[in-house]
Amino acid sequence: MITVKVLNLREVMRDLDLKIRETDRDVQKEIAIAANNIRNEAIDLVPVNTGELRASINIEYTNTGAIIGTNAPHSKWIEKGRGPGFPPLAPIEYWVRRKLGIRDKEAKSVAFLIARKIARVGFKAQPFLGPSYDLAIPKFLSRLRQLKYKR
Repeated sequence: MITVKVLNLREVMRDLDLKIRETDRDVQKEIAIAANNIRNEAIDLVPVNTGELRASINIEYTNTGAIIGTNAPHSKWIEKGRGPGFPPLAPIEYWVRRKLGIRDKEAKSVAFLIARKIARVGFKAQPFLGPSYDLAIPKFLSRLRQLKYKR
């Protein structure tokens, strides 16, 4: 039979607790760096009309990580695209007036034609969050691997 005698158990436990806290702090720092990298890249990639979508890209920190996202109502359509189906006219009319400089009744007509085209074929995605995540995660994982060798 083999027996192991641990001397200074309190000291060992204290050192272990200290290492756990240091590692947790280092990991939280790396999460913050990665979250900021994802957010900044998304801001660079997002298509801009009024700037509402770009301004809404945010980071929410949790106990276990971070959530990078947006609360703009049209964000999912930009990120994922949209299948066929008739969209609401008001946002399209606003875009026609703002982007194309068309006014009054003609703006409504142009908006209707655009909506009709979307109703037939949808529109293509212009992803900004997914690609930002894909770029940042390999760097994040590499930095986490380096943490274990830092000690």
